[in-house]
Amino acid sequence: MVTCHAGSLVDGDAALRSLRTFGPPVMDALGQISYCQLNSMLDAAYPKGALNYWKSSFLSKLSDAAIDAMVEGFARCPTPLGSCCSNISMGRQRG
Repeated sequence: MVTCHAGSLVDGDAALRSLRTFGPPVMDALGQISYCQLNSMLDAAYPKGALNYWKSSFLSKLSDAAIDAMVEGFARCPTPLGSCCSNISMGRQRG
């Protein structure tokens, strides 16, 4: 699981507290890194030409329609080198 908090360290610690206390992790490598490091940390797993396209969205609930849309989208992956990654953020949106 890759996670990111763009804000103060205190706010980041508070935001990740529930994740860290959910259960015993296999590994906890959460820590402060630069945006450039974060943005490139998965590059080796996605070689040039794999036609990867990453997009995120927020859902207030994980409905059957949302799951169906993700399955349908993953099935259309245009290359065997491609992969589909889903990062679903659940919860109340602020704005």
